[in-house]
Amino acid sequence: MVLPFKKLVLGGGGMKGILHIGALNELSKHQELNFPDGVWGCSIGAMIGIIVAFEKPLKKELISKYMKWDTLIPQPNINHITNSFSSKGLFPMDKFCETVNDFMKTEFDLDLTTTKIGDAKCLYIS
Repeated sequence: MVLPFKKLVLGGGGMKGILHIGALNELSKHQELNFPDGVWGCSIGAMIGIIVAFEKPLKKELISKYMKWDTLIPQPNINHITNSFSSKGLFPMDKFCETVNDFMKTEFDLDLTTTKIGDAKCLYIS
């Protein structure tokens, strides 16, 4: 007898998120993707955790469609490098945040600028 998982912990690692989606799709054949002890995620795992916690369909094509280098960060230039020591990093996060929010709005009807974590079944993001 297989006991259902009560907690979901998803790690970071960029495109490793596609592996998370494959594993979760396989798990969904054996149990509901309902995790009463919480959904925990870091980086790409947090994004996938949001999708699971809001009970949206997991499709690996969507992640690979949106999560591309040129859609996430601006084209690098010398100013990024020279200003990186006085700013918060090499690139501003504006384009990344815009891409992730567009992804969630377009594909899942979730506006991350107004949605509250408390609206999800259970979600913890690190």
